[in-house]
Amino acid sequence: MTNIVSLQAKAHQFLSEKYRGQTVQPFSSLINPLLAQSGIQLNYNEPKERREALKAFLNHVDFKTILVDTLNNLLIDKWSATSETWRIWINNYGLTDFKPTRVTAVSVVPKPGKIPPGAEYTFTELHGEQTSAKLDTYGNLINIERQTIFSDDISAINSFLGGVAAAYDRQIGDKVYEFLTGNPVSFNEKEIFHADHNNMVTATSDFTADLGTALELMCGQKVYTSENSQETIRIQPKYLIVPPNKAITAAKIVGEYNRAVTEQQKLVVIVESRLIGFDGWFVACDNPFASIALFTLRERTIPEIFTNSLITNDGLQVKHRLDYDVNPTDYRGLVRVS
Repeated sequence: MTNIVSLQAKAHQFLSEKYRGQTVQPFSSLINPLLAQSGIQLNYNEPKERREALKAFLNHVDFKTILVDTLNNLLIDKWSATSETWRIWINNYGLTDFKPTRVTAVSVVPKPGKIPPGAEYTFTELHGEQTSAKLDTYGNLINIERQTIFSDDISAINSFLGGVAAAYDRQIGDKVYEFLTGNPVSFNEKEIFHADHNNMVTATSDFTADLGTALELMCGQKVYTSENSQETIRIQPKYLIVPPNKAITAAKIVGEYNRAVTEQQKLVVIVESRLIGFDGWFVACDNPFASIALFTLRERTIPEIFTNSLITNDGLQVKHRLDYDVNPTDYRGLVRVS
């Protein structure tokens, strides 16, 4: 048992360092010593013995598990390095199962009441619009060729992992920005941007004035704290989400604005290519009132690689997947200028 554990540990460390580019040692430097340690007289460097040497190696080491574990760890790095803009401004929530889940929009605790000596506390309820979220599973089945797995050139593995991370990142971004540009019905049979929601500005030729109007609308948003009472919740605008053709104008105006306000009130310009061709731009707030959310299973926000297959001469079939949903959770943290 100790020998098997030792073989597993050595293989795990080698593969992790190999795929991270932390070692230039060839795979033969892993396979041949482990075969010798197991008393097997085969040489992976000899072309005639390579197939049998690899087969013997795979019989002694649970390389499939080591490979998948290593790929998942590397995928975390790739996921962290992706650059989609949705990550900057939306919320993340975890769900415990795949059942449709009711989500209450921003709920604000009412101002605390004064309690005279000996008096009873007054029971209060949280109020907010209702929306829903339901997790779906997204993924694909891919074959990683044996030559790719055991190649001393790690670029193919890195390209594969980078491609997986980018695919999910891109898909989530498409869903997020479709809510902004498509403006679907989301709350009480009304669209996200609706006259009753007080979150639309008619664009003029004066970007500065339009921004001022948008900031005023967001800062003045109210929420019900009871059936008949509303309070201004003082949402803090944070992000200007603009198409590339508005980027320079937005950067200049925001730069001037940021020089005059407190650190907490500073704005950030997000340039989003999905808004090319869309006649408008958006102001979004920061957490906790961010109006679009990514829902994932138990807060696992990174795609996962797994397999039930065995490594064969054709390689290894792996699945990549992520359980998630994207949905609006409130309308007060967004303003559209169009």
